[in-house]
Amino acid sequence: MKQTKLIVLVGGGGRSAANLHKKLKKNNPEIYIDLILASNSKIKAIKNLKPLGIPIEIAPQEQALLINRIKKSNPDFIILAGWITLFPISRDFKGKVI
Repeated sequence: MKQTKLIVLVGGGGRSAANLHKKLKKNNPEIYIDLILASNSKIKAIKNLKPLGIPIEIAPQEQALLINRIKKSNPDFIILAGWITLFPISRDFKGKVI
């Protein structure tokens, strides 16, 4: 069965990302969160999501760098979970942003 790779962008406490991870692990193990990008280094999500064992990075503030970072991971879908910054949807991401 093909695995589906997600990147989750978080901007707050990380509860949505944690709940998504828990539900996927229990009900859809073929779908997984490959990377979490935090909007900045001061949000609670970094501490709250660390126990999940998913890599967490601080998202680049410049949109072009953010897009390149996401492209590098080549996710099947990009989840905006509490992300409060304008997110540019490039052609490469069309139909992939939730």
